[in-house]
Amino acid sequence: GLSSFVDPARASGLATAQACISVICHNLAAMPLNLYQLTDDGDREKAVTNPLFGVLHDQFNPQMTAFEGREFMIGSMLTAGNAYARIEMNGRGQIIALHPIHHALVAVERLESGRLRYRVNARRGHQSVYTQDEMLHLRYRLAPDGVLGVSPITLARDTFALALTQEDQASKQAARAFRPEGGLIFPQALSGQGKTDALDKLRNRIESQAVTSGILVLDGGADWKPFAMSSKDAEFLESRKLTQLDIATIFNIP
Repeated sequence: GLSSFVDPARASGLATAQACISVICHNLAAMPLNLYQLTDDGDREKAVTNPLFGVLHDQFNPQMTAFEGREFMIGSMLTAGNAYARIEMNGRGQIIALHPIHHALVAVERLESGRLRYRVNARRGHQSVYTQDEMLHLRYRLAPDGVLGVSPITLARDTFALALTQEDQASKQAARAFRPEGGLIFPQALSGQGKTDALDKLRNRIESQAVTSGILVLDGGADWKPFAMSSKDAEFLESRKLTQLDIATIFNIP
């Protein structure tokens, strides 16, 4: 059977998954994100004087635009199910910047009070601790523990495990690409050593880097019959197409 664990980083690197994640990230990040406030008469207006407006609409932090920041957060959710950003406030308690953190660096704990605490591992073993008021934590879908998020990759891990297995098999086939596969047919029986010598000479010729390695000279009445694609190979290719379609469906992408 397939493993119940699928590495999200490797699974998200599949061409179809990467395309789906890119489409979602780019489109959502490109949409204007405005902050509004209620007026006295019950209408709403853009809260352009609030520092958070600029954070969400223009600049996440001094090193990252709002587009880049939101793209990072959405990609993290789709890949790992969780996205984290440290909240920076001014003296008035207003949010003036969001600093995204890679999900692999964050450990989340639930305290006895029910509140969450975030431990962030930095370089050289340094660790920072933040309260839930100091951390923006986005989840793709809430996990049963009520703390972490679950990614679409985890929710459909069997599909991604199959896709990764097919990817590995395709890579092995690609490594043998452009090498003729077939059978050597001799008119007379060969001894065991004769078969071994013939195969060794042929293999050395095919796998050599010479420009003329594709030209074979067969003597002794030998005939070469190339192998055509088998029905099993055709089924494998069709299966890969179906798996790619499944991955696109998981991300709700046409």
